[in-house]
Amino acid sequence: TQNYDRVAISSDSFSALGYLFAYNMTNQSDVPVGVVELDASGYPLITFAPNELADKWGHDRLDTATGTYYYYLSSSVNNPSLKTRFAYNQQIYPLHRFSIAGIIWYQGESDFPNTDEYLGAGAKSFQEELAELMTYFRNNFGNSDFPVYMVEFAPCFAGTANAYMDMGASRCELGMVPSLLENSYVASTSDLWKTVKWINNIHPPIKDLNAYRVSDL
Repeated sequence: TQNYDRVAISSDSFSALGYLFAYNMTNQSDVPVGVVELDASGYPLITFAPNELADKWGHDRLDTATGTYYYYLSSSVNNPSLKTRFAYNQQIYPLHRFSIAGIIWYQGESDFPNTDEYLGAGAKSFQEELAELMTYFRNNFGNSDFPVYMVEFAPCFAGTANAYMDMGASRCELGMVPSLLENSYVASTSDLWKTVKWINNIHPPIKDLNAYRVSDL
């Protein structure tokens, strides 16, 4: 119901969450807020990692025929068509001279096998690696203590059965990150998913409400 017409939108494909977050923050402080969208929809965390972290985590394999890396968590969890590392190398690294004021993180659906629930308690998993990646960004992007705001995924199920993807493990991992990473916060949004027309949708069209939650943190 909000009127956003007074703010120019350069592209209707830009992140609704990012745009509305910037709009809300600008209205709260009267300070213009610039946002940059970097995304790789449906890709695992290692896609956003620099080579040194990707090598350390060991969740991908090199395709010698193409010279690219692909997702490989185990012999039963691998996808040669799911390329890795490119989001960092192609989209993030070129911005390394910018001073980042903060990050909104909305990712993790493809990391559900990389969790304690699947790997076993005590395994280094998504939560530790996400904290490590954010620490790397802080150390290399001109601002060592910027805040990290993580958006909780909507629950995705029909009745008592999980739908196409079990998001419970990813949500649990995301909720642990603030205990590992200072100045990081989770915007709880799963309660906003409350109409059956959005069933089986991890991205229900409530980005305006998500944006309010994040901008109020």
